[in-house]
Amino acid sequence: MSKSPVVYAPAVDAAMSAASTEAQRTFKYFWRELTWEQRRIIPGLELSAIKAAFADPGGKVEEVEHMWLGDVTFDGDVLEGTLLNRPNTVRSVRAGDRVPLARDRLEDWMYTMEGRVYGGHTIQVLRGRMTSEARRDHDEAWGFDFGDPRAVALVPAWPGNASRDPDVEHPMSENMSKPLAEQIAENRDAFLRSTDPSGLTMLHAMALGGSAGCVRVLLDEGADPVARTRSGKTPRMLAEQLGWSRVIELLAAAERRAATDA
Repeated sequence: MSKSPVVYAPAVDAAMSAASTEAQRTFKYFWRELTWEQRRIIPGLELSAIKAAFADPGGKVEEVEHMWLGDVTFDGDVLEGTLLNRPNTVRSVRAGDRVPLARDRLEDWMYTMEGRVYGGHTIQVLRGRMTSEARRDHDEAWGFDFGDPRAVALVPAWPGNASRDPDVEHPMSENMSKPLAEQIAENRDAFLRSTDPSGLTMLHAMALGGSAGCVRVLLDEGADPVARTRSGKTPRMLAEQLGWSRVIELLAAAERRAATDA
């Protein structure tokens, strides 16, 4: 990606702004896939990245660069990633820098599975403006199948989800439920109380990742529904940030039970 092609766009571009707004709205599906990628024994993604704008302090508008970051983490407060592109004009960041970002700086997201691109909202806008030859060259430079520039794919066609409804429960969440209960029985502290490097319990992580099946198992096994992150957020608060309705319902009910039992 450090040698990825440069594509220029107007500083004020309504279509690109609309695409970035849609990327913000659908970021939840990117983060759900990364939540599971972190738990796969064999990686399923060839690439996962987010895009943000960068400028030097006091720099000119025309010197803003829109670049991609990989190795993305998210704790419900801050996105962080490693800059993949080599800047052309910006000097305050370099390829390989680890960069924290507020979520509202997100301009786009994408991941690839079996060579197919999911997300890439702004990329599709740009591809739609290219000639067929330029689009072919663009796709060959990336090395991925971007599909029809008129449509943004959000999720693969999972078994039983031929329509690619992004709000269907992730298949790994469905498949993980029974093994998770068995693993919890063997080591309750590791699954119910321990925190990851971002300070999240597994319940926090599954809530943020929109995995209702695993949230249900964790609650049934005694996970604390009102445990707080370093910034004071409960699992339900994290689910609400990304709009995971089924997870929110499960956690709200668990909070009511906890309040009644107290």
